[in-house]
Amino acid sequence: HCCVYKNKRYQFLSAEDERLFTQYPKRYLPSEEGLCVVSWAENHARATGSIEFPALFRDYLYLFANDDARQKFLRDPERYVDAQGHAHRIPAQAY
Repeated sequence: HCCVYKNKRYQFLSAEDERLFTQYPKRYLPSEEGLCVVSWAENHARATGSIEFPALFRDYLYLFANDDARQKFLRDPERYVDAQGHAHRIPAQAY
């Protein structure tokens, strides 16, 4: 059982798993496409998060570049994400 979502192929053990994923993909995928929201907020860097450093917040999964970034997020998640669970964006004028 498999499907393609945002140009990536996902495989599942059962048709039910595939159905749940296709119905609610954001529930199962890391927020911000797996980018580290702390690296983005503090360094303006698009660092890839690692499955070694995960955290859940408001039913969203976040991945972090390292444990230091993960700990910063856990201490003050609202500093890095808004009420909908999306990373705070830096205005284009800031560049």
